[in-house]
Amino acid sequence: MNPPSESEFFEIKKYPNRRYYNMNRSRHETLEDLLELVRAGHRIRVVDSKTGQDITNVVLTQIILEHDPPKLDIFPASLLHQAIQANQQMVRKFVETYFAQAVDAFSQSRRSFEEFLKKSGFSSLTPNAPFDWVRMLFPGMGNGPGPTQGAAVNEEEAVRMLREQVAQLSEELAALRQGSAGGAKKRAGRKKG
Repeated sequence: MNPPSESEFFEIKKYPNRRYYNMNRSRHETLEDLLELVRAGHRIRVVDSKTGQDITNVVLTQIILEHDPPKLDIFPASLLHQAIQANQQMVRKFVETYFAQAVDAFSQSRRSFEEFLKKSGFSSLTPNAPFDWVRMLFPGMGNGPGPTQGAAVNEEEAVRMLREQVAQLSEELAALRQGSAGGAKKRAGRKKG
């Protein structure tokens, strides 16, 4: 099967004997064939051969029911009850709104997390970024994948800078001690004289 193009849209006619005729390919298709078309990224439009009514939603639902039932687990039972009890227009509006809000919330959450990681010093959301972030905040936590090479370089640089500061503080402390010891000797000499 060729990769789908943006304009590849298949017109399918459904006959009473549950046969599907692909108008684009001029051949009969099975429900499994339609499933593969959709999985490959193509869009289909299914029309009842007798009435001419668009039954795409019914056929797509049938494909999910027969060939991919675990996808129905995303719908809570209460939503399915409401879908059966409510009128069609109201259900369509609710489902569109519900999924639009869910997708928007997920997208916003991901953008916020990526922005947080960028502000924390990570340029992109890599597989190790959350672990690196945890290690940066809590040194010594060794669970999970190792730090990225960039994080390792930053850690080496930080250690080098700390060593320089400790050496400088040690020199200053030694100078203060010598100054204190020299000052004490001078004070002791003054008391004697």
